[in-house]
Amino acid sequence: MTAFAQSAMAQPTYRSIPGLSGGVGPLFDLMAPSDSRGNLVTNTYIAAVARQHRATVATFDRDFRRFDDLALVTPRGGSSELKPMRRASP
Repeated sequence: MTAFAQSAMAQPTYRSIPGLSGGVGPLFDLMAPSDSRGNLVTNTYIAAVARQHRATVATFDRDFRRFDDLALVTPRGGSSELKPMRRASP
């Protein structure tokens, strides 16, 4: 975790992120290796919450493939069936 994050969490007005026990640690743990910034921070938050709760993310957004060991499925068009999403090759 970065010094900035630790400093922010030490403030009396700090409130933890909903869905993540342990504060921003799980989020920051994913941000650096996935090179998340800008609009990808939202995806990183969703991935961190899903990983912590061992949940599967149903999405059409291929950016989620950057998160290793995240369970992903892609909804099939016009159907309630889901299919596993393949990881992008490095």
